Amino acid sequence: MTQALIDLDPRPFAPADRIAFDLGWDHAQHGLAPPLRLLQASPSLGEGWHAARRVFGNRVVPATRPRRRWLALRLRAWEDGRAIARDALGPADLAAMQPTHCPVTRRPLGGCGDDEPTPLPLTTSGPWDPSRLVIVGRCAAHAAAAIGVDAMLSHARAIVAGRTEADHGLDAAAWSRLASLWAAATPLPHGDAARWPLRLQPPPRLAVANPAHRLQGLIAQQLPLAGWSVRLAALARRIEDPAARGDLLLLTGALAPRVIEALRHEDAARRAQALEDVWDDDRVRRRWHAWMQLLGEAGTRGLLAEAMRCGLCVVHATTAARPAQRSGTVRRPTSGTPASTAAFRRSAAPALPRAA
Repeated sequence: MTQALIDLDPRPFAPADRIAFDLGWDHAQHGLAPPLRLLQASPSLGEGWHAARRVFGNRVVPATRPRRRWLALRLRAWEDGRAIARDALGPADLAAMQPTHCPVTRRPLGGCGDDEPTPLPLTTSGPWDPSRLVIVGRCAAHAAAAIGVDAMLSHARAIVAGRTEADHGLDAAAWSRLASLWAAATPLPHGDAARWPLRLQPPPRLAVANPAHRLQGLIAQQLPLAGWSVRLAALARRIEDPAARGDLLLLTGALAPRVIEALRHEDAARRAQALEDVWDDDRVRRRWHAWMQLLGEAGTRGLLAEAMRCGLCVVHATTAARPAQRSGTVRRPTSGTPASTAAFRRSAAPALPRAA
């Protein structure tokens, strides 16, 4: 070991000294040893590990599965030169981020094969940002690494358009969903975001970068809830431009039959996937693109703020299970609830124009 420490890699570790020391300390605290090659390569990692062993001795705290994954995530980020600080993401945060199914392949996550839960950073440089980190299956993470996040959108477009074949174990739909994760987390020109509606509902902890995708996310949250078309019609009445107002109603008309079909699935996971797939319909995509182009980025930001003010973003857990009210009755808003929010809770369906 002494000779191995003499022949250390000469790369400087000063910028990551504290993070490496914390990594070594946390491993020893839970009775785990980092890989020997890393202990030999980084004095700070070894110092932290040995220091914690002297403090804790045999009084280690057994590491739970979420904590092991937390340590592995931090170790991988540090090894890649994109370290993540200890307090930036805790084991509980990482466990809350993990879905039951891979959002890309839609297969259940688990095991040590292609469906092993694997962190995928949606950035190309700098420290890993927890708000731009998603958990996917190992197959999807390897596909993203093989292509690179910068080329992911163009690669997915080529596959969807049939200009190239699907590869790396993902079909065209899976590539489209993988590119949607990158598009959601990456600032794009408004025109590009308008041409690429998200093929999945962004994970709750993912910071959505583009106004168009944030507005789509709010609309998508409403689709499983009763009275969603009424809330969209109330939002349309707040749009001053008659053409943009009509385009939102036409989008609602395009969504309606597909949402009704999706809600017929009894299985909750299949129902959620079917609601994501409504955005892959050609008619819905055309209506969405036309509406986003007409609104523009400034108009989309303004409507997004208006949707938040008037309650479109408020999701009530009991809305979907609430029985239909009698015709002509409106649920009285609770104390402190703006009257404008009550308009989004009516159960009667609006009269929507026929989509061309």
